[in-house]
Amino acid sequence: MASSDFTVQKWKDGHTDTILCLDSNNNGVTASGGQDGLCCLWTPEGALMDRLDKFDDDVTSLCFCQKDASKFFLSTGNSVMSYDLKNLKEPLFCCSFNQDEINQIALNSNEELLASCDDAGQIKVINLRDKRVHKTLRKHSNICMTVKFRRKKQWELVSGGMDERVIQWESGRGQVQRILNMQEYVQEAGPSGAYMVNPPLIHCVDISRNDRFLACALENATVQVFEFRGKKGTPQIRNLIGHTQGVSQVHFPRMLPNDWLLSAGNDGKIILWDIMGQTDTTSPNGKDAANVADDTSVLNFQKLQISHKEKINWVSSMQPENKDLVLIADQTQNISAYLINQ
Repeated sequence: MASSDFTVQKWKDGHTDTILCLDSNNNGVTASGGQDGLCCLWTPEGALMDRLDKFDDDVTSLCFCQKDASKFFLSTGNSVMSYDLKNLKEPLFCCSFNQDEINQIALNSNEELLASCDDAGQIKVINLRDKRVHKTLRKHSNICMTVKFRRKKQWELVSGGMDERVIQWESGRGQVQRILNMQEYVQEAGPSGAYMVNPPLIHCVDISRNDRFLACALENATVQVFEFRGKKGTPQIRNLIGHTQGVSQVHFPRMLPNDWLLSAGNDGKIILWDIMGQTDTTSPNGKDAANVADDTSVLNFQKLQISHKEKINWVSSMQPENKDLVLIADQTQNISAYLINQ
């Protein structure tokens, strides 16, 4: 489908510079953070509700609580702060445990731990009850760009970085469970234009709501999908090829099936994938096509494609009044809200 098939609304008059991050709560309130040092709050209809006082540094990441929809966390510089929508004048909590600029923050399932990854390659796991660092995770040899907790294993998390590695951690003991080197999967996929020119740096990871799938957005224009199988490992199940430039975001939409995945990239494309899509066709080498991770010519996983045209920084989603909205932050000062269930 072309972008003309979808209604898009622009949320304006909040930021004065590029928007870097987005998140929405269970009530449809959206927070956005930008290079202007602003954090803006929006109604489900896209009207500006409020705006926090300007920070000295970029607002790089946002995370709403699930248990209390009025509370959210943000990162700016090397600091993490929490706020309550009912009183935005002062933060509920503020800490500066990271050594360098924070790229992403994430809450675990019971919201007692918060992870923050930074440019120094470290991940601070913060105990929110005690307001102290529980563990510092050090294994990345370059910038750590992204971090996510497992949905059903509150002590386990996944991180990815500019060292081309995705690392699975047990944060209670601070131990590495598994390292996935993206360079190995690129080599297995074989040469294919831009996929061999650009290194497989990891810009973003996301985990499906049922805690089964791990998706990774890579600079080499591919989306790698893995499946958590406990003691049997985390094998690659898909090598999704649809972008022509680096993939900046992967996101499992909260209102769609567990195996539907959004990706977005520097090419301005937004692609919705059904990662478990299957046919009865076998691949040319005679293997079952469902087990061939990189055989996209056999399996058609794409459900829709939107040509957004701008380089994309962040993707989020929400469902106000049964409307399936995909929210996009790009190089502009505005949020684009796509209605995809027309």
